[in-house]
Amino acid sequence: MDWVVRKSANGVKTIERAVVIGDEDVADLEDAQRRELEPCEDELGAVVWNSVDAAQEVLLTQLRACFLAAHHPDTKRRAPRARPDVPPFTILELGAGTGAQGLQLYASLRALLPVRYIATDMPCLMPLLRYNVEVMNPEFAPSFDLFPLAWGKPLPSEVASRAPFDAILVVDGVYGNPETWPLLMATLRGAMGKKTTCYNVCEQRVPDVEVGFLDMLESSGSFDVERQWGDAAKAPNRLQSELGHEVRLTCITLR
Repeated sequence: MDWVVRKSANGVKTIERAVVIGDEDVADLEDAQRRELEPCEDELGAVVWNSVDAAQEVLLTQLRACFLAAHHPDTKRRAPRARPDVPPFTILELGAGTGAQGLQLYASLRALLPVRYIATDMPCLMPLLRYNVEVMNPEFAPSFDLFPLAWGKPLPSEVASRAPFDAILVVDGVYGNPETWPLLMATLRGAMGKKTTCYNVCEQRVPDVEVGFLDMLESSGSFDVERQWGDAAKAPNRLQSELGHEVRLTCITLR
């Protein structure tokens, strides 16, 4: 295992923890950088999961439509970027991991609309997130913010001051560990407003892995859950991960 450079189709480079096979591009890290990244080595969030490309495809479409609905409800074709009266579209990512998903989305979105992105994860993953933004993609740093956030704890003041967000992303963040679900639900309550949409993307490595969490949200009486899968009318083209697993999108709003 080593730190390997991942290159996306839209030019974003990040490092992740991976088995080195053949001509993999091993990151050229200084000793001090390796020491700083040591706490991240055994974390699940140090790996880019296989749904990243499918999630990129569906989230770009969803986020652009969400921005237009919020700031340009009479516009269907494009969003003017230069108007000073248009506030930035605010996105909060929960469980950002390496930052690869968020950075790829941000790289594509900033060409379409004014956007402010906040990526969060556990404190132990902050060195990896900082490296991937500040070293690998420094041009994004001014509008791509990083904050440690443990689900269920109060939002950091820098995050809470920007709530409610236009969109919240949870990409492969819901696993089959029900003890974390109430914590995530509490965090969503603190970050969402009536106009916020949370986009939950989940690869079906384990069938129906997210269903218990979605059922819990609905039964709480606080959330509306729109499953955009399992219904041919809503999901005519099934999304698939690199390994061929189904990738599901669910849209969550406050009731």
